[in-house]
Amino acid sequence: MDNKGFTGIDHQQYDVANGNTNSLQRVIPKVDEKATPKTGCASSIRNSMIKGLENLCYKIGLTIARNPYKTIVVSIIIPLLLSIGMIKFKFNEDFAELLLPPSSRIFEDRAWVEEHVPYEQRPIRLILKNDNVLTRDSLLALYDFHMRIESLTVDGDNNFETMCVRILGNCFVDSLLALWRNDKSRIEALTDEDVIYAINTVTTNPMYLFSFNATRMLGLIERNSTGHIIKSGIMHADWFIQSSVELRPRAKKLELKAIDLALSGHSAFDMINVFTMDSYTDEFFNGVYGDIILIVYGFPVVLIYVINALGKPNLLEHGVYLTVAAVVGVLLSTGACFGIGMVAGFLFGAPHQALIFLLLAVGVDDAFVIITTWNRINKTHNKAPIEERIAVTMQHAGVSVTVTSFSDLVAFACGISTQMPVLKSFCVYCSIGIFFLFLMQSTLFPACLTLNQRRIESKREGCLMIKMKDYQPSSCSQKDFLRAGIKKILAPFLLSPIGSMLVLLATIGIASVMAWGVSGLKKGYEIERSLPEDSYVRHFLESQRLYFSVEGPGIQTFCGPMDYQKNLKALDNMAKAYANSSVIMNGMVGNWIPIYKIYVGIFHGRVDKNEDGFPANKTVFYQSLQKFFTSALGVPFSKYIEFTDDEVPQVKWTYFPMQQKVSQDVWENEYIMEEVRRIADTADLVDGKCFCYSIFHIFTEVIRYVETEIIRNFVLAGVAIFIVTLLLIVDVVTSFFVLACVCLTTLDIMGSLYFWDFYLDVNLVVLLIISIGLAVDFSAHIGYTFMTLTGTKKERATNTLCQIGPAILHGAMTTFLVFFVLIFGRSLNAFFAVFILVVIFGLFHGLCFLPVVLSVLGSSPYYNAGPDGTDTSKYTVDLDTYVNGPSDEEKNNDCNEKKTDNDDIKTTETVLNGNDKTASGYGTLQEQNSNGALHDTKL
Repeated sequence: MDNKGFTGIDHQQYDVANGNTNSLQRVIPKVDEKATPKTGCASSIRNSMIKGLENLCYKIGLTIARNPYKTIVVSIIIPLLLSIGMIKFKFNEDFAELLLPPSSRIFEDRAWVEEHVPYEQRPIRLILKNDNVLTRDSLLALYDFHMRIESLTVDGDNNFETMCVRILGNCFVDSLLALWRNDKSRIEALTDEDVIYAINTVTTNPMYLFSFNATRMLGLIERNSTGHIIKSGIMHADWFIQSSVELRPRAKKLELKAIDLALSGHSAFDMINVFTMDSYTDEFFNGVYGDIILIVYGFPVVLIYVINALGKPNLLEHGVYLTVAAVVGVLLSTGACFGIGMVAGFLFGAPHQALIFLLLAVGVDDAFVIITTWNRINKTHNKAPIEERIAVTMQHAGVSVTVTSFSDLVAFACGISTQMPVLKSFCVYCSIGIFFLFLMQSTLFPACLTLNQRRIESKREGCLMIKMKDYQPSSCSQKDFLRAGIKKILAPFLLSPIGSMLVLLATIGIASVMAWGVSGLKKGYEIERSLPEDSYVRHFLESQRLYFSVEGPGIQTFCGPMDYQKNLKALDNMAKAYANSSVIMNGMVGNWIPIYKIYVGIFHGRVDKNEDGFPANKTVFYQSLQKFFTSALGVPFSKYIEFTDDEVPQVKWTYFPMQQKVSQDVWENEYIMEEVRRIADTADLVDGKCFCYSIFHIFTEVIRYVETEIIRNFVLAGVAIFIVTLLLIVDVVTSFFVLACVCLTTLDIMGSLYFWDFYLDVNLVVLLIISIGLAVDFSAHIGYTFMTLTGTKKERATNTLCQIGPAILHGAMTTFLVFFVLIFGRSLNAFFAVFILVVIFGLFHGLCFLPVVLSVLGSSPYYNAGPDGTDTSKYTVDLDTYVNGPSDEEKNNDCNEKKTDNDDIKTTETVLNGNDKTASGYGTLQEQNSNGALHDTKL
């Protein structure tokens, strides 16, 4: 049966030209009274927009089909040239630059520290667990570890002794061993009772003269009735390396050897965890790289599936070449977006590595839509020229691909407004990539489809291009089991009263449960969740959280150049404010000022002093201050200050180290960060300034942006998606339902993440933005296809599922296969969770909920809708008009169309007068002479 929607070849004209006037009765198409298109101003606007968009897609498709080789060359060269920008590639591992806006005070504070403080302290921490660590044998085992670490060497004779932070001439090792001065003979002479006595009575560290509190180092503590410690099941110890930018590689080598030593275990301890300054970064990126390699290993499975979906399982009609075209389009799009983004200076981090797989999922989905439409057009119009079939295919599929592509593009483009650099750059790369993907799938893929169909129709085998004149594909390979399943099982069930009711109840029920889950979704940043389950760093962080949950990171309050003589009392008050603050561990602050005041009283008793008790003469003050830090009293604090080389030395900088508390409550952590900053910011200084800084604050600060970013991006994406779908689908009701599906899908994903025990952090913000873009594809195709079909609403919904449903299922399955391998992954657990949830809930709302709703509340179809899609024979130009432009008569007829309701009537006088030209082939026109015969005229 001829499809009245086919363009370029008017079958009624062809029949009349050959003397078959009976076909004239089919010239005026019948309009389905059940789905009569609306008239009016709004409908006229809608009709004009749809007419223009489909006409444009038809022309582009026809041009591509007529020039496939030129199209392929141009489509490849342009992205390749743009890919040259990847020479600017720079992988960014700086969490601050990735997560925090440029206005964050972290950058200014960090820059000051890096400029003025030439070295850093890098701790190596061990957590050791057994039945009771407060025994002589446990301390000897700890001493054994201590000696092994001290014996490690790197780059020749460099070892811990030559690289350690020194206090009072001793390498700084913060452990229980310091109570016995790290002396093996003293430890061997102990009894278990001696150990317990020292733990409960010693208040000053005899090696470093610091205050000592055993509970800071111990966990799983047991006490007697008087509150004294009698047992502890776990302890930690820290070895401090002094490093700088130049010495950092050497320090890292020593740390790696210490990690290997700790992971080798010890017979005296049941569990040993280890952590260094770079451990988290190293393990995180190693896990990410491993998971990406895993996705690459799973890629052949994806290719096999795509080959099967884009073709048929026989030697002639297989989908190998089309799959290559689709994948090449994805690779070219990825290269182009990387090149443009890197030249523009957008940062590139770990999340960006998943971009190629995201583009693969979106790009293959577009290919499925095109090939599904092609199969339908090719079946009903297999006698027409290939070029015409390609043009009509793009006329129908091109609009659908345009709707989803630009919806995805604007959804990601909304993320450009975010304050998070990693999210902003990711959205920029995604937007550019999807735009080029749209161009590739709209040009390169149709061109390759044209050449592939020429090969098939010339009966050339798919590998060696050998002619197979007598080859007939098996009947089984011609069957579309997926479409048949949708038509015979899925569509009848979904659109039955019982099925529709079940779908609506399921949608409401799931949304209600997930809305409750979203209300309980907490923002936070459990950094161990981003690490592989078998990672030594994850085990350490879990132990730290479990046994030392209150103990937070080390922080420092730095003070730059100022008049220290006038400000010393204010600095002392600031340090005391820290010591008295509830957010500082045990009130321990490295405050050297009270000790200096004692030093002045002892050694400078006759010097004139100011009201604060410090030397009144500025020269005497600075000279005595410098001498203090070389004395026995001041040496423990000598690392906390630096002087100039002037005759009267000035203070370059000083800092006050301390340890803040940490909480499981993200709001409390924000309060702690603000409190330690406030104390420094509000110090009553005469001049200069002090500020509190810690790397840990990067993760605390970024959490404060999470809620704002999600709300803003979701609202902007929702509004943008609605506007774009409205402009392209040109129907308010359908666009609203498409948006509703996207919102329900996102709601269900977020609710599921709560039950999956995820925290709302920056990683999930990025993934949820991605999920919005992917969710559009499931519903937008359904919405647009529904508008192109005539019949009752139920019939239109059924035909919609049959026509576009297979493409959506294939696209969902491809996305599932791309990311399913992450179930075996080590780090990208959130990626796996979100993408699997997108497939599940996107399919449910796109293929189940939306057709059910449209079958009841759907809008009337486009004015040129037909039982198999839009009928474009009323306005799409044939080859003669396309080449030479419309005639005056056609222009007049076009004007008259606006004044008549008989838009479906196609004039046949030109067919009967003997000089009609009808498109009939690539590069030729068939001209009819007065005798009714047809002969070719070269264009």
